[in-house]
Amino acid sequence: MMGSVIRAQIMRDVRLALRGGSGWFHALFFFAVFAGFGGLALGPERSNLLAAAPGLIWLALVFSYQMSGAQLFYDDMEDGTLAVIGVEHAGFASYITGRLIAIWLTIALPLIALSPVFFVMYGLNVEQSFLVGLMLLLASPAILLASLVAASVSAGIRTGGLLGVVLSAPLSVPVMIFGINATEQLLERGDFFSPSLLLLIATSLFYGVVLPPFAILSLRLGLE
Repeated sequence: MMGSVIRAQIMRDVRLALRGGSGWFHALFFFAVFAGFGGLALGPERSNLLAAAPGLIWLALVFSYQMSGAQLFYDDMEDGTLAVIGVEHAGFASYITGRLIAIWLTIALPLIALSPVFFVMYGLNVEQSFLVGLMLLLASPAILLASLVAASVSAGIRTGGLLGVVLSAPLSVPVMIFGINATEQLLERGDFFSPSLLLLIATSLFYGVVLPPFAILSLRLGLE
């Protein structure tokens, strides 16, 4: 039963995302603008580009996810959809799981798939671009979960998306620190399986256990 509800939620969100295009387009557009203008501002010196690449790449990724997921629950809160889901058995668990998987499919995967195009601007070779893209993939659950919690809080108190971005920032800081360190170790020493990467994976796993119940609680409190 729960599995069928999750599948239905995923199909609904994916269909709406493909029809409207707002979420994935905003994420890709922001990432492209941030990464592209960052590369242009640094100039053509490869050494400068490689030195700044880790920080700019992870900043672009985090802000892209935050901007696209800032109002994830707002419309469903306003039109009463969440009130209906809240009275169902395990309704919020299925709803949040389905929404998380859907935004991962429609926002995270397209962004990560196209991100190596921008890595070339920073002087990364093909292998390095692929490995950094894999790091972004491993970090995507943690960043999306941080955005999900912030969106649930901002929807519950009926505020706009800007507050969601602010609230998700502290949760995204560890991901950025570990991601930047892992990228630097890859570019400087060719070390992919670094301690920072393992901490990045651990953060995604930890957030996956801790943050969904908090998001459910925030949505329930917002309905009271």
